[in-house]
Amino acid sequence: MSMFRRRWPWLIALFGVLVAALTATHLAQIPQRIPLNYNEGWMAFFAARAVDGGTLYPPPGSFISNNYPPLSFYLFGAAGKVMGDQVFAGRAIALLALIAVAGEIFWSARRLGAGVAAATTGALLFALFNLTWFSAYVAMADPQWLGQAVMLAGLPLLLQAGEGPLPLRRAAASALLMVAGGFIKHNLLALPLAAGLWLLVHDRRAFLAWGAAAVAGLAAGALWLADLGGRAAFIGIFGGHRRWLPEQLPDAAAYLAPMLPLVAATVWLARRRGSERRIRLIVLFAAMAAPLGVIQRLGEGVNVNGHFEVLVALCIAAAAVIEAAPPVRRGRTWSRAAIALALAAPMLVAAPYALGKGASDVAAIPARRAAWSAAISAASVAPGPVACEMLSVCYWAGKGFELDFFNYGQDLRAGASPQPLEETIEAGRFGAIVLARDAAYFRGEGRLPAAIARRIEAAYAVRLSAPGHMAVMTPKLSPVSPGRGG
Repeated sequence: MSMFRRRWPWLIALFGVLVAALTATHLAQIPQRIPLNYNEGWMAFFAARAVDGGTLYPPPGSFISNNYPPLSFYLFGAAGKVMGDQVFAGRAIALLALIAVAGEIFWSARRLGAGVAAATTGALLFALFNLTWFSAYVAMADPQWLGQAVMLAGLPLLLQAGEGPLPLRRAAASALLMVAGGFIKHNLLALPLAAGLWLLVHDRRAFLAWGAAAVAGLAAGALWLADLGGRAAFIGIFGGHRRWLPEQLPDAAAYLAPMLPLVAATVWLARRRGSERRIRLIVLFAAMAAPLGVIQRLGEGVNVNGHFEVLVALCIAAAAVIEAAPPVRRGRTWSRAAIALALAAPMLVAAPYALGKGASDVAAIPARRAAWSAAISAASVAPGPVACEMLSVCYWAGKGFELDFFNYGQDLRAGASPQPLEETIEAGRFGAIVLARDAAYFRGEGRLPAAIARRIEAAYAVRLSAPGHMAVMTPKLSPVSPGRGG
């Protein structure tokens, strides 16, 4: 019997070693001038504007637009001021926020009655899943995990022991944290919806306090938005164009498939302990997060971040399941280890690939850095404004934010006139254009429509190639003006 009991801490140690090894590969890339994602440079420019007093919400019809709430830009911007680089600061914040969410999963699981070992396992399962299946968002300068961390801090406040009424101050504090998280990233919907519905059913007095605090927080945020950008801010956040692509449904389902063991565990928990009030909140959170994430994935440009909320809920539930593991022939402790291994199976299968890719990425840093440095240098010496699809290139080149390839591309596909951009391209007013000339671009399925891609190919020539099919293109004719079109 003691042999099987000893396997439980060793399993936790194994998960911890895997998490540390996989995280190390991301840490190595934080201080590198190597673009990881389109969002990084986009965030960097708006974060710099926030702390420098620039315009956060350009007027409708501009070449650039902002569809995110404002709070993240001030938090990222302040850190960027300290670190001296907005992209590096954003990466560090994203990694710290991910660690904070793991800690909040541990905290929430403890509130559900899980022991330290079971709660730790739930947090490690969460970390492993992100480091294997969702690794693109680990230490990537994006506000999604920061918003999740702030919002999720409100959950343990609701998960008190016993069935008594919730203290009203805790309910109000929980609501304000969730509102603050929403003002960092506004696609975090499942937790506040689940919390509000759960309180309405189980504790009307706490629901009134929670609702009043939420309304007050939203009202204060709306006044802030009005002061920051007025009509342009509300149009940017709530009125932006985005294509809906039902054909992305299979991709969303594919990313949910590795969560099936966690889903099964949550269903078991709902059937076994569904009469407990605290368990009902977690199950409701998971049940609302799953379909909302799939719906979000149907929007063009939404990535695996649409599934983050359901992963969080499932990992909290998993910790409770491990704690409640029924006895089996070889003892209760071995039962917990067996369940943890079953839940971690998709992550353990993917871990060798993730470790290999991480090691390969680290080994390739010198070559990738040199290749991107050449592109950054080419952009920096180009006369006049430069349009960068990979916006961190323009940020590091000391150029401005001239064209939001994604948001402006969505506007064009929704019917906005292409004439201002076409005239700017044909006149060669961009001293250089840095964009991805991949298969999607030539099929007209890139961030800009096919007609704009044809204009670029007619007016600009490739001068330098960069990783990921990126190219630095310069006008075939000398630009007629250094000014910005549109």
